[in-house]
Amino acid sequence: MAPIECSGLPGAAGHRWFCKLCLQVHRGREDCSSYSAFHHPLATVPNSSAPDGLPSLLTVTKGVGVVTRVGVKAYTRFGPLVAKEVAEEQLDFDEDRRRVYILHLETGGRRILLAEHPAHSNWVREVRSASSPQEATSLAISYRDRLYLVTTGDLQPGQELTFYSREDPTTEFWTSWTEAWCNQTRCSRCAVQFHSVADYRTHIAVWHDTSFQGNPQNRIYFCPDCGLKKVGAKEIVNHCRQEHSQLAFPCRHCTRRFESYNSLIKHKKRLHAPHKVVHRCDQCGKTYSDGKALKAHIQSIHKRSAELHCRQCERIFSSKYALNRHMNEVHARLVQHTCEQCGKQFAQFSNLKIHWRTHSGVKPFPCRHDPTTCRVAFTTKQCLQVHYRKVHGYTDLSMPPISSPSSRHLLNLPTAYHT
Repeated sequence: MAPIECSGLPGAAGHRWFCKLCLQVHRGREDCSSYSAFHHPLATVPNSSAPDGLPSLLTVTKGVGVVTRVGVKAYTRFGPLVAKEVAEEQLDFDEDRRRVYILHLETGGRRILLAEHPAHSNWVREVRSASSPQEATSLAISYRDRLYLVTTGDLQPGQELTFYSREDPTTEFWTSWTEAWCNQTRCSRCAVQFHSVADYRTHIAVWHDTSFQGNPQNRIYFCPDCGLKKVGAKEIVNHCRQEHSQLAFPCRHCTRRFESYNSLIKHKKRLHAPHKVVHRCDQCGKTYSDGKALKAHIQSIHKRSAELHCRQCERIFSSKYALNRHMNEVHARLVQHTCEQCGKQFAQFSNLKIHWRTHSGVKPFPCRHDPTTCRVAFTTKQCLQVHYRKVHGYTDLSMPPISSPSSRHLLNLPTAYHT
């Protein structure tokens, strides 16, 4: 068992850890003499009657945080934190990331406190997180189901009050002994950036498998219907499908649910983001809510258009074949096929075949309106379409289907043309 420095959980939590300071195995914070002063402080400064509850000994300085007005002795307890309590399964992985605190209960469980919104929290939310326990001027301590800040040493007037939380031995174990999970502000597993070390540590404690037997590389998921905790996306997807016949990832803003977390994130960014990110095409001004959609637009419209763009007349074609045919017929005026009957020349063999029907008398496009009353036929599909519109009153959607001419209509074509 690796030695760790941890202020400790109640014995009801059921954890065992080897204390680096006491050099013995603890089964609860009651066993640790090194941190007894934090659990039984020398002085207590309660919240004031002010709207934010800020004690008179402290002041909030914009851009700095909470600083002392007068000197404060070591092991002075401030608080408690007032914040919105949320069940773990009701946390939103994407939205609930700032000023999230873990309160450890006397019964061994824990609660999540959200202090992001001033209307639901008090002055403690303004205390900034230290990046390490050595830099912190107070520790976050759970006491009688409330969360307090207890100073680690004497504070001078004008000194900033910062905090650090090291109550959970499992979180302390992973962040102390595994370099990839040490104190930082970015979770490499989830590719999420946090505002403080405290928010990062809360994130891995809630959303990663940080049990002594676990692996923090494994993500934790909560069932939105029954609150069951599962390790791994596949497990939660299968559970929701089999037990509740539901998709595993609901949107907290509407009734839609999604098969994957990535699909949920795209949905929220597109429809529910308070400040929607607009991706604008520099070439045509068209806007997209998704950067990938803009990239696909540029690739399919602008880059492809540049490849299929006629430099001489500005026309854009659907394929390189159509562009090359256009260049040969219109601009180069290449003559590749000559009618043996009359000497007329054509750039495309298909045009020669249509022309040859004027000599052979073949009309492969008969009128199918009513064969008993209208027996006319035409050499081209376009002529038949004009006939349908003018004579029989058809529209493009209602006219009978026109099939391509069969090979029998080419029987009278000279042998030299069958190439």
